[in-house]
Amino acid sequence: MEQWKQTPTSANTGGIALPAGLAGTYAILISFTQFFLPVFFEGDLGFSGAQIGLLYAGLSITSVIASFPAGLSTDRITPRMVILGSLILLSAASAGLGIVRSFWVYLLVFILFGTAINVFQISLYSHTFKILDPERRGRGIGAFMAVRMIGFGLGTLGGGYLLMLLDFPKTLLLLAGGSLVMAAVCLALPRLPAAKTTLSEYRADFLRPKVLLFALWLFLFSSHWGAENTSYGLFLKKNLDLSLVGMGWYMTLEFVMFSATAYVVGVMGDRGRSLSAILIAGLLLSGVGHLLMVIPILPVSLFFRALHGIGDGAVSIVMYLGVMRMFLPERIGGNSGIVGLILMSGTLVGALVFGPMGEHFGYALPLIVSGAVTLALIPFPLVAMKRKRAGQAADPVD
Repeated sequence: MEQWKQTPTSANTGGIALPAGLAGTYAILISFTQFFLPVFFEGDLGFSGAQIGLLYAGLSITSVIASFPAGLSTDRITPRMVILGSLILLSAASAGLGIVRSFWVYLLVFILFGTAINVFQISLYSHTFKILDPERRGRGIGAFMAVRMIGFGLGTLGGGYLLMLLDFPKTLLLLAGGSLVMAAVCLALPRLPAAKTTLSEYRADFLRPKVLLFALWLFLFSSHWGAENTSYGLFLKKNLDLSLVGMGWYMTLEFVMFSATAYVVGVMGDRGRSLSAILIAGLLLSGVGHLLMVIPILPVSLFFRALHGIGDGAVSIVMYLGVMRMFLPERIGGNSGIVGLILMSGTLVGALVFGPMGEHFGYALPLIVSGAVTLALIPFPLVAMKRKRAGQAADPVD
């Protein structure tokens, strides 16, 4: 595929320090509760596995619907204002999650919560994609992701302690207040120029064979996030018998490994290393780590979860570099919104399948199956490497 280059006006319009800082702060605040929510749903609120699956399915459906409009608005308006609106909505929804108890009302509030999260992430990524220097975008996105994942690690670790001290409702109210502070800070982001785009241009961007193949791969890979959303926390609690603090320490190691890998892989991308080869290694580690973390011996499980973090770090950076290489900067917001739609669709399917599976067959099985699905994706980059060696057009990520 032709690798479309960024235009000079898209780069060097503000640096990534503030966007990365927002990403890291958001990650700290959201992970105070995000990975522990299934435990709260089952234990404090008494929701069934099917209900938990429905919560995440509803979240995913709405996020799918919102993804493209959110990305499109960052091209036609400015990412800064979309980020501001999403943070205000996140604050209101977080407060609602701390107050509501009825399942059907909770479902509505949770959908708003998930929509706010998705719109925030798409708009912040769009802003970041637009300002990265084309010659150093690997380092840029690697540093951005590293800060973000360090935030997830710190927040998850701190969340275990916070939840013991404050309980879930008070911690959700803390998230609501923190989101408002972030909304004020995001006004310092530079106002990027809007672009005149048409829906037909986005359609033409995406309806190319290699982009469609890339989209299929993204859909299948993201299904393992549905397993994590519905089964990961409950596996740690019920199978490994970890406390909330123990869960925080367990999850933090993965984020540390992800962060280090993200930056290293970003640098490797700038230096011209084969992204297909990195992707193969990442899928292998991610899949094996997910599959074998279910061994109910804590040090062994923790080791394989760390491998999964390394693999996910490598895959994620290759994914975002692929997005930046495939799409023009003036339309990267809308196209990244379509990518977000695909990722959320995969997560939705994963939640629908793996939520009930975990409840009926144990919380280890969804992790095993989703790990196997990840391993099954390795032939995608293998075929791309063979085509490149045969002199055919390079894969979008190479």
